[in-house]
Amino acid sequence: SLCASPVTADHVLVLTQQSFDQRTSKGRWLLNFHAPWCGHCKRLAPEYEKVAEHFHGKDTAAGVKVAKIDATEEKELAERFHIAGFPSIVLYQDGEKHEYRGSRTAGDIIKWVNKHRRTAPQSSPGSAETSPTGSLAAASEQITALAQSLRDQVRDVFTTLTVTEVAWAYWQLGACASGLIFVALASVQFLDRHRDD
Repeated sequence: SLCASPVTADHVLVLTQQSFDQRTSKGRWLLNFHAPWCGHCKRLAPEYEKVAEHFHGKDTAAGVKVAKIDATEEKELAERFHIAGFPSIVLYQDGEKHEYRGSRTAGDIIKWVNKHRRTAPQSSPGSAETSPTGSLAAASEQITALAQSLRDQVRDVFTTLTVTEVAWAYWQLGACASGLIFVALASVQFLDRHRDD
């Protein structure tokens, strides 16, 4: 069919703007919005393939279809999902979106997907999800995931910058700080002179 998503050499499907709505109308989908030039995306690729292999052929209740979207080509989809950085992994089902913010390892991604599995009965009052302990654990996981994401972003910045770029950034920071100190001192002097008059 014209809207069929081609499968790459691995188990990761490739989705486009044209195929997205038809393909994702049923089931759970794990989406990786990536950019071809992104170093993190390239490092994630083998781990993401492991995730696809894990879920490949599973029954629909336990499984998830694993796909990738080139956000530089499929800009409308990236905007629709509010993608601000790469890679961005999103679990998508029935219009609901859950963004993954954990470490970029297959094991952690699989655990997260399984944790977000829909079950027929909703949580009852006092269950782990609604108890204070469950809420605290969920908040702790979110904080840990955010810290890991921040660490990855900082590491990416410092591994991609050249020595010249770092030196230039420090020089600019020093120039700004010196300028602010000068303005503060001049303001104090100016105010003291006006008080004396």
